[in-house]
Amino acid sequence: MSGLGRMDILLTYKERKYIIETKMNHQNLTRTLNDGINQLWSKYLASESCPEGYLVIFDTKTPIGKECEPQYHQVENKKITSFIIGIQPID
Repeated sequence: MSGLGRMDILLTYKERKYIIETKMNHQNLTRTLNDGINQLWSKYLASESCPEGYLVIFDTKTPIGKECEPQYHQVENKKITSFIIGIQPID
């Protein structure tokens, strides 16, 4: 937990911090992605003095098994890698 709220996952390995924010998308993937990037960048990366973080979005509108390519985002001096994971059942 950081001083500005609760982050989803904070891993510490060999004195390095890894911050992972997770989101569930039910409606607008672009808005969920932008909100997650802003939250990760402005709250958690800044407060923990981390140069990079990760955003994982579970998307109810993307079919399970669809290829998940990482996306890279630069916000000022912070690097964020995002992944969209489809959880929509295939009929």
